Amino acid sequence: MKHNRKTAALCSGHLLNSIIAFVICLSVLLSLVSCSSGKDVNKSSVSETAATVNGEAITIDELDFFRLRLRGKVISDFASRYEISDLSSFWESEYDGESPKKELDSLALEEAAKAKLTLILCRERGIYDKISWDALKEKAEKYNAEHKKGGVGLNSIDMDTFYLYYVENGKIELEKHIVGSVEDKINSLYKSADIVIK
Repeated sequence: MKHNRKTAALCSGHLLNSIIAFVICLSVLLSLVSCSSGKDVNKSSVSETAATVNGEAITIDELDFFRLRLRGKVISDFASRYEISDLSSFWESEYDGESPKKELDSLALEEAAKAKLTLILCRERGIYDKISWDALKEKAEKYNAEHKKGGVGLNSIDMDTFYLYYVENGKIELEKHIVGSVEDKINSLYKSADIVIK
């Protein structure tokens, strides 16, 4: 079978795209595994405030939670936008004046603020009483202490999983209290929110 230059170029282009896709998938997987915080809820300490949304604290731990969840998205977005194959200095680099680290921080703050606005709505509607990171950490610690004996069901839960459950369950409960989409309501609140970075 005879290959011309055009066919060879197509094959090498396809191979390059496959390699880039593989590198992106591998880096996302590695970043999730190596950076997985799975915060131990049994380490009690007061969390430091990184920002506030409408006066309610967003802790450094909350921002780290969202940074971890969004790392793969930022890597994937930048890698496809700028055809990046070498990720060795990805977080320290800039691409056409754009910083992956700054984009990650910005997205994490946005998502943390939206989650906090969800929890504020839940408190206002009587769904939850305490919504701070530390209060949720105490609830997770209490759950773990009560379920330490074993038995049927989940015996322990890490803070990241508990936080995600709490926010998502709050959204489900808000559906009973809000006319229209909860996501639309949160996005509307976010647009007019008072966000202060500490």
